[in-house]
Amino acid sequence: MSGQPKLFGALRSFVQARSTPQTAVAHDAAHSHDARTSLDQDALLQQLRPGHTLDERTSAALGLAKITQTYAVPSVTEIWLAGKDLADKSNPPKARKAAFYLMITCINSQTELSSVDRLLFFQAIQEHDVPEDFGMQLKALTALTKNGRDLTSFEQSIGTLLATWLIQTYRAADKRRQDPPSKDKATAGTSTEQSQEDELTAVFQSATNAVKFNFAIFSENDIYALLYNVVSISKRTGTRSDIALALEFMDTLICYGTIPVKNLSGVMEVLCSAHETITEFGERTWRILGNLLKSHISHSALETLRSVIDGTGNEQHINTVKGALRLFTRVFRAKEEEGLPVIGVEMAMTTYRSALNKRSLRTCLEVLRHLSQVLDDKALVGQITYEEWTVPLEILYISTRYLEEVPSAVMIIPGQVDAPGDSHAVKLAHVLGDVVGKLRKMYEEHTLNGPEGDFVDLLVRVHERLPVDMQELVLEHYSVNHLCLPNSPDWVANCEVVVNSFYTHPGKRTEIRQRALRLLSDVWDVVQDVYGDSFVDEVLLPLLDTLEKEKDAAVVTDALALLVDVAVVASVEHFAKLSAVLRRCAGSRMSQYASTGMTSSLTRSVTAPEPSTLSRHMSSSLASLSEHPSRGSERTHESEGSSHMDTVGVPSASLPGAAAKSFVCMFLRCLKDNEAKRCAAIFEDLVGLVGSDGDSEARLVAMKLLIRIRVDMSRQTWITPTIENTEVAKVFNRTPKTAVEHEGEQNMLGSRMHGEGHTPRKVSGGSDSMSGSGMLSRGGSLRRPAGSRLTEHLALSLESLPLWVVPESDPLPMESPETSCAYLVTELGEEDAETGTRKVVLPVVKWLRTATNILERDSDWEVYSYLVAGFAPQLNNTLLFWKHIPEIQRLRGLICNQLSNGSTPSRLQMPNNVRKTDVMVGIVVTLTSMIPYHKHNSKQQDDEVIQAFQNGLLKWQRTAKYCMHGLAVCCHEMPLSSTRFLAQTTGRLSQIITAAGVSVHVLEFLYALARAPHLYVNFTEADHRRVFGVALQYIQHANTITKQNPNSEATASALNQYVLTQAYNVLSAWFLSLKLYERPKYVQWITRGLLASNVTKDSIDERNAALIDMLGRFAYSNSELKAGPATLEKYVQGGTAQINSKTWVHGNSVITIRTSSGTGGLSEIVVRKPSGTASFFCKPNVGADITDLLAETEESLTAKNEAEHGQEDAATGKAHDPLGELSTFLPSYVLLQLTVNPEIADQPRPLLMPDDDASQRATSVFDRIPVVDFAKIGIVYVGPGQTTEAEILANTTGSRRYLDFVDGLGKLIRLKGIKEVYTGGLDTENDIDGEYAYFWNDKITQIIFHCTSMMPTALDRDPQCTLKKRHIGNDFVNVVFNESGVPWSLDVIPGQFNFLNVVITPDARTDFTHRYGADTEEADSRFFQVDLLRRGDIPEISPLCQTKIVSAKSLSAFVRHVCLNANIYCHVHNLGGGEFVSNWCERLRHIRRMRDRLEQQHAAAQAAAAQANAAQAKEHAREQAAARLRAEQRRALVDVDFGDENSLSAIVESMDFTRFA
Repeated sequence: MSGQPKLFGALRSFVQARSTPQTAVAHDAAHSHDARTSLDQDALLQQLRPGHTLDERTSAALGLAKITQTYAVPSVTEIWLAGKDLADKSNPPKARKAAFYLMITCINSQTELSSVDRLLFFQAIQEHDVPEDFGMQLKALTALTKNGRDLTSFEQSIGTLLATWLIQTYRAADKRRQDPPSKDKATAGTSTEQSQEDELTAVFQSATNAVKFNFAIFSENDIYALLYNVVSISKRTGTRSDIALALEFMDTLICYGTIPVKNLSGVMEVLCSAHETITEFGERTWRILGNLLKSHISHSALETLRSVIDGTGNEQHINTVKGALRLFTRVFRAKEEEGLPVIGVEMAMTTYRSALNKRSLRTCLEVLRHLSQVLDDKALVGQITYEEWTVPLEILYISTRYLEEVPSAVMIIPGQVDAPGDSHAVKLAHVLGDVVGKLRKMYEEHTLNGPEGDFVDLLVRVHERLPVDMQELVLEHYSVNHLCLPNSPDWVANCEVVVNSFYTHPGKRTEIRQRALRLLSDVWDVVQDVYGDSFVDEVLLPLLDTLEKEKDAAVVTDALALLVDVAVVASVEHFAKLSAVLRRCAGSRMSQYASTGMTSSLTRSVTAPEPSTLSRHMSSSLASLSEHPSRGSERTHESEGSSHMDTVGVPSASLPGAAAKSFVCMFLRCLKDNEAKRCAAIFEDLVGLVGSDGDSEARLVAMKLLIRIRVDMSRQTWITPTIENTEVAKVFNRTPKTAVEHEGEQNMLGSRMHGEGHTPRKVSGGSDSMSGSGMLSRGGSLRRPAGSRLTEHLALSLESLPLWVVPESDPLPMESPETSCAYLVTELGEEDAETGTRKVVLPVVKWLRTATNILERDSDWEVYSYLVAGFAPQLNNTLLFWKHIPEIQRLRGLICNQLSNGSTPSRLQMPNNVRKTDVMVGIVVTLTSMIPYHKHNSKQQDDEVIQAFQNGLLKWQRTAKYCMHGLAVCCHEMPLSSTRFLAQTTGRLSQIITAAGVSVHVLEFLYALARAPHLYVNFTEADHRRVFGVALQYIQHANTITKQNPNSEATASALNQYVLTQAYNVLSAWFLSLKLYERPKYVQWITRGLLASNVTKDSIDERNAALIDMLGRFAYSNSELKAGPATLEKYVQGGTAQINSKTWVHGNSVITIRTSSGTGGLSEIVVRKPSGTASFFCKPNVGADITDLLAETEESLTAKNEAEHGQEDAATGKAHDPLGELSTFLPSYVLLQLTVNPEIADQPRPLLMPDDDASQRATSVFDRIPVVDFAKIGIVYVGPGQTTEAEILANTTGSRRYLDFVDGLGKLIRLKGIKEVYTGGLDTENDIDGEYAYFWNDKITQIIFHCTSMMPTALDRDPQCTLKKRHIGNDFVNVVFNESGVPWSLDVIPGQFNFLNVVITPDARTDFTHRYGADTEEADSRFFQVDLLRRGDIPEISPLCQTKIVSAKSLSAFVRHVCLNANIYCHVHNLGGGEFVSNWCERLRHIRRMRDRLEQQHAAAQAAAAQANAAQAKEHAREQAAARLRAEQRRALVDVDFGDENSLSAIVESMDFTRFA
């Protein structure tokens, strides 16, 4: 106890010593309180010592702690030592807490502790081992070290303690974090958890401060231990605050010390992991790494970072590696001024590559991302050498392994954005797409300073995920660098890569597969001469092995195009193999009537499946072609695809169709190259395909070629690009207009059928259709997108669209050669058989047989209709089938039988919009084209043809027109059979004359027939009446319509007026064709019919009146319609006698009577009527013989004319009659002798025309109106190759056949001086238009032919031949004899009035020998095609609605008749509508106008006379009234007495004179 006063005294002295002068007042004021406190402290210290109870000691410790906090205590060691044992773990927590509280206050109360004291306190803290008191321990240590700043006296131990405490506090905190608090201890748990977190933070802070302020005193082991634990905590913890504390410690250690090398790996892992996983620590970790890399261990640190990336150390978490990659890339891309180590490109790429050793998808993804960042830096990219590029390309190559985990739909495309939920594999594909896109850009810009081949190989590896443009880049690389050509050692392997990766790989886009095929096609162009066999065997045949299973139409098209390119030049063996591929694709199953011998000698050397095996194979392959089966002739639409090779053209809707197109292309190519044997082999394949019952489109494609085959005069084969099948196509609804109309009908029909539960009708044949990205209609024009939703009826309509329409835009898949193949012929000449030749005979008879079989019993409407529509033009090429008459006879018999029986193939399934009558139209047209083969017919067979046409006249209304045309040709070509059945024909015509659309053809037929008397030589009176009845029937029909609709536009149309005109022409022509003695018996009958047809009953129609006048003129005479000039003056002696002339208008006649005063009554009577003018001489019987007089004058005139004009014109000379003076008669006397007294007969009184100028002009104008019909027809010759107007008009001659044709048109006349012939504007004075011209005429018609080859040609003065053009350009109708080899067009020689061109073309193309050489063939064996080209506003007229084949023997007459009719229509058409007025009607009108004028003059004269009489009577009455007035006035003046002057003035003023006004 004695020590206590001393202790308290010391404490008191210490407090006083620490007091400052400023606090002295306070201390003095509290002096009494301090005294008490001192006493308490002593007592508490005493109480703290052992010997007291634990509670007392605990209370004392707390009291001393409070005092120590307030007052300075001299020696805290004594106090601590007194209460030290309270901290013993055996004591309760209250006591331990009081002890640590006392320690802390003791430490804090001393500014400077001695080393002993510090060590004492440290040991107490270090040795205390009660976890519950850790917080107090930590506070005590913090106070002792001044928060880590002062570690004096325990430097060797503090590191270990801190390291241990770090682990302990972390474990406690981590355990607390993982153990969820219970409900009862929720509040307590939260407090405890917070304290543990604070403790961990405090330990970290203590450790951080310790190394910050005392790093030098730490040993390396201490630092290692501390850092090791920090790293361990960082790796284990999941708390962001722990990572922050660890990073702070590391940062401090790096800044104020150094990191042991042994700890670099752990530290780097922590930095990388934190950098990746905690975003907000990104810059912090980067700063720490930067400081580390700037330290003296930067190299080790960098290598450690790389080791984290490559995984050479411990297995790292993916986030650690990702963080390492991010930090490494940042170091790699850091700027030089940042002071970081410089990383070379090679090291960087090697490091990235090493990261892939872990085979982790996420690592690969991160590597790709950083590689993408590097590629964005152009400066870094520029540093990559050629050799170094192999590493990044290897990285990309390795990364492609993970694409197996990526869905197949994910593409490697630049710019793709990751979507929520995307897997790492998908993200890798996105990044790979970016990297590849950047490399591609460098590749295209030629900045990729590396092995481009490796880059392309990389693309090949991922080809199935590349976009189309990148796949095209690969193929372009192969193409540009010639990797598939023999100069590359692996060219075959490269070709296989192209095939396997870009063609046969499933799911490859159409355009890529097409590009691959184009590449292979280019390869073939190079290797075909040397390595062709290897290419075919190793590349092409494997490629084509599964072609029949292909579903992509566009790919099929291009694959077949390549096949065609190879086949046409390949060896015979390979040609046969490739043809077999096509046959498999075409899938042609030979029907029972198909042509036999399909495999030619060229292909028999190759083993091929039997037809039955081939059929079964195709059945199975076609079944898998599409999920949606379709019929053969009505299938779904084809794929759009993209660009295709030009050799095959547009893609087909089916694989067989595409294969057929390939066959066609092969044929055309071989034909062009004169590969006759191959052409013959392909021809047989095509014939077999057409003859099969397979796919409709394939058959149709093959038929489009076969039906265009032609031969020239040398029997050499060529292909015509177009065929004239428009007329029949219209009937079959196969023109664009009719197809659209039918589609609308089918839409409505489909709606009804869908409602009624019907299903579309299927047509025979068929295969499955190919699918693609889009669908193209069969005609190549209507597209239907894939997957589009259409209504049921629209789908039905699309399903029913036709396979062909005209005009055909692309009938052949490629252009046919313009020239003939010299080695492919239809027959061999004698010289060929004797000397041997390379020529090959084309077996056209097989095609003819197959075509006949189709017409006889096919079921496919598409194929049947196309053949019917287009076979006739091929038959027109007579030389093609001329040697196969038995098959021609079979075809003719079949057609005649079908027309007679009205039958079609029993299995034929026609669409709803086509009737049997429509089919018969095509049959009739086909039969018409077979007329040229009649030379090989018997008489009975010719009769069958005529009878077939006759049956078509009445059985079907629609065929009547075409039968008329056929009969018109038969009249020229088969006159005997035509004559036999002509009466029956005319009888049937009378039954259809009023049918719509037929009348014009009936009347044209009869009008032309009238000029062929040899055909109706056996006609009876009934037959003639029947012909007249046909014309009268139509006239009555037309006038009836006019009565009903007088103002109808149809009545006034040009066509109706033309038909009506033709009806009158038929009457005229047939009446004149009668023998003279037979005519009178028809006059009354015809007249009665005309009168019955009058529109009105009050008067006779002009046309009827004119025709009745013609009947009267020719009933008893064949005189000319026009009289010669006046001749009376030539009979008057000496010309001194006076000639009296008077003219009367009497009815429809103008009669002029001229008499002479000195000829004994000789008179000339000129009767002008509508149908002509007649002149008579008469003389009264007064003793002189008029015969003697005329004979005498004739003799004198002949002598005179011989002197004046020469012998050749003597017969036409005229002179005055040298007769003596005879009796004179007045003209009225002669008139009374010739006319009926008007008072007796009900006839109009003759009207005398005044002898004035007006009457003379009227008569002169009337005489200038023609009495016959004139026509001027142009004749143009077109030589070989001529296409322009100038060179055509410059022709001065033509071929032998042209000259023969022109010579048959008419007779040759001399133009100069001719007056009686209508020349159509040709010069008749100076031979300006040539010396001669061809002319034809009959009684009522004259035709002049303007032959351009007969007109002068002066190219030096007139290079454009305008003198010829002025005639040709103004002719309504021109005949073009076309031997140019080019189709004729109306635009070649344009003209305002060129309405129609009759084009004559040899039925076979000619060469120079056949054109100008000697004619070795008979006229009936040479044939010409005759066509009629119409201007757009001209309707169908004449038999040339379709092309007709006419023999050379009949050509001129046939064309002349066609031109005559055409010219009549053009005259009607040129009027622009309205009534057509003929010359006879115009003369009648002129007569009536003269009569009307005379009647008006007569009426006016009578009115003037009556008016004069009335005026005279009125004047007489006025004079009498004036006389009576004057008498009365005189009487009045006598009785008046005027008186004086004034009285007289008054009387005058009173007089009224108004009554005299």
